[in-house]
Amino acid sequence: MSQPSSPDDEHYESLAVKAVDGQLSAEERAELDALLAQSSERAAELEDFLSIKETTDAMTQRILTTARIEPPRVGRGARWIQRSSFLALLFGALLLCGYGTYHLFVDPELPPVVKLATLVGMSGLFALFSYALTVRLRATGKDPYQEIDR
Repeated sequence: MSQPSSPDDEHYESLAVKAVDGQLSAEERAELDALLAQSSERAAELEDFLSIKETTDAMTQRILTTARIEPPRVGRGARWIQRSSFLALLFGALLLCGYGTYHLFVDPELPPVVKLATLVGMSGLFALFSYALTVRLRATGKDPYQEIDR
């Protein structure tokens, strides 16, 4: 479609788009027919758009009927590696945070405000890690694509 230069052109374009998508009401169809009767260029343009729509719909249908879409399958070994890696990372992070926090509290030169702020921050981090582990363990074995695979 060329750039609309008048409100009449804009109205035609909105009707043409609806016609291509099959969304015209009876009143809009009558308006479009009147506009098409005034211009053979518009009629030819609409026929081109309908032809393109028909072609792309046919291509889409052909692709969808021949495509084999399957979710990725993860083998047992890969699942075991994913789970053990996640747990190792979580355990290592908790150990590192705990070790750092312990040494921070043992240091007598640090002011109590810093120790309190660290305690609050580490508590939040521990709660976040606990939540992540809980969500991960709840999700284990719940495959949303399980019904599709059958």
